Amino acid sequence: PPGSANTKSVPIPAAAAPPDETRTWAIDVVSLRDSRIDYDLDGDRYRLDVDEIIVTDVAPGNTSPVRALFRLTAEDQVADIDLHAALTATGSAMQVSDGDMTVSIDTVPMSVTFTANYDIVRERLDVNFDATLDSVTIPVDQAGENIALGGATIATLAFAAPMISEPDIDEPILPLEALRAVDWNGAVKIGELHYDGATFKDVALTSVGKEGDLRGILTLPQFFGGHAATDWTVDARAVPKWHLNSKVADMDSRELLAWLDKQHEWVALLMGATDLSMTGNTRRELTQSIAGRTTFDAGQGRLDIRGLRDLALSIASRAGGADRIQAWPEVLDYKRFTGSWDVNGIAHRGRVLLDNLALELDDTIDPTTDAIDMALAVTVLEESEISTFKIDPLLMGLALPVRCKGTAIEPKCKADEEGTKQLIAQALSGNNPEMTERLDKAIDEKVPEQYRDAARSLLDMLRKGQQNKQPAPN
Repeated sequence: PPGSANTKSVPIPAAAAPPDETRTWAIDVVSLRDSRIDYDLDGDRYRLDVDEIIVTDVAPGNTSPVRALFRLTAEDQVADIDLHAALTATGSAMQVSDGDMTVSIDTVPMSVTFTANYDIVRERLDVNFDATLDSVTIPVDQAGENIALGGATIATLAFAAPMISEPDIDEPILPLEALRAVDWNGAVKIGELHYDGATFKDVALTSVGKEGDLRGILTLPQFFGGHAATDWTVDARAVPKWHLNSKVADMDSRELLAWLDKQHEWVALLMGATDLSMTGNTRRELTQSIAGRTTFDAGQGRLDIRGLRDLALSIASRAGGADRIQAWPEVLDYKRFTGSWDVNGIAHRGRVLLDNLALELDDTIDPTTDAIDMALAVTVLEESEISTFKIDPLLMGLALPVRCKGTAIEPKCKADEEGTKQLIAQALSGNNPEMTERLDKAIDEKVPEQYRDAARSLLDMLRKGQQNKQPAPN
């Protein structure tokens, strides 16, 4: 207590042993009512307002009923707790059985049944629990952006189902010392999980922790019209090592786009899987170390491709042969839409196949701002089975360059001027044999016979002029 630093406690003499040493002590009731406890834990201040705590039939080896009703305040969060349990104390352990607790955090109720054992000698707590929540709302950040959605790819949307509020980039995510000191095995069921306008029903999370080795399964049986599940492990015995393996099936693209508030026509059922590994305990460490692959399959469906057609037109208008691209439909009934996405830190590589149209991307994403700088190559493949997209034969099978900048959520893409110039320059210089062969073939197919020699002479002159512009080798 304040002012007691220089005082000495009065010695209390030991009580005399009872005449019958086989007898033991017993207390009928221990109670605490209408009290307040303020305490500091590692710099965080807490307040405990006790309505009542009652323990009856207290004696060594006895099982004592416990009743507690109190309010815990931590910063701006308030939890009202109503607890019933049975406590058994021995010389080496304290056991809690038949635990039944109702917790209301900011008026949101949660029911928990549990058992616990505290090993006094090893100073370890072992808990088994089963919790049920009718409704939980995950907050979004002040800017209204979805929390922890990273690059906002299909993989992130489908598999990084929101679990916790986004921490500051260098703030610890997991309380490592507490996780290493407590062992547990439990399940949490959530009737409705609300997140930024979306509702996921009947969410279930099971988890196990053993001396810092953590693992669990998150299932969302109703996920944008489909269902999703994630197996996860975290080895937190040293620097945390994370591993997530997720799958989604039958997700409705229309429900996903409605949640993203995107006015885009896309009708499909999506399947996908992701496998990610990370190391660290801050958002910066995780984003810098993340590595893995995501794959998706959107089956057969309908997709608005006007933006893609405009990109192809802007390139073809420079390289020649835009008439066939103008015949592409605005909305495509596609037969194949698959893709893969590889990530290694801030570097991303992806490949998408939409019928016979291939898109390959290579980009970087700033984890703090979601800013992207993406090089995208659009190629119309020569396939006999699926030939939805047609383009001038001169450009068939060639990678047409596109550049995308902005944010991962709303990228701005346009024809890569420098890339297009290089494509034409390679054809004229002879450095791209395939393009040179196509130009020669185009002369045979499109130029009247009496003018072909003149056309080839003109092409040779252009090639020589292009070659003279190139720097001499060292």
